[in-house]
Amino acid sequence: MSDFKQSIILQENCVIDFPEEDCGICSDRTVRVDCLLETIKNYLGNLDQWIDEGITCEVLAPGGIWQEGRIRLRIEFSPEGTNTLFDARQELEGFKN
Repeated sequence: MSDFKQSIILQENCVIDFPEEDCGICSDRTVRVDCLLETIKNYLGNLDQWIDEGITCEVLAPGGIWQEGRIRLRIEFSPEGTNTLFDARQELEGFKN
């Protein structure tokens, strides 16, 4: 199982290829992240606020204090091994910020 410590939040224009035709939510084997999020919204009901601007909440981490903020649903990818393509892209995006 992959370790999500090095995970990447996928942008909406990324494409996912599932090894099986049926991933349990969509019937397509290859799907863009924005289409997958739309399918999840349709499958679970109206999640526009959960996906777009987020839901106001408070979070309590073990040993911490309550922190106010927002929570949003995202598609997260955890590469197996090293992935220089994503590493290079993240470095370039870091220079833009």
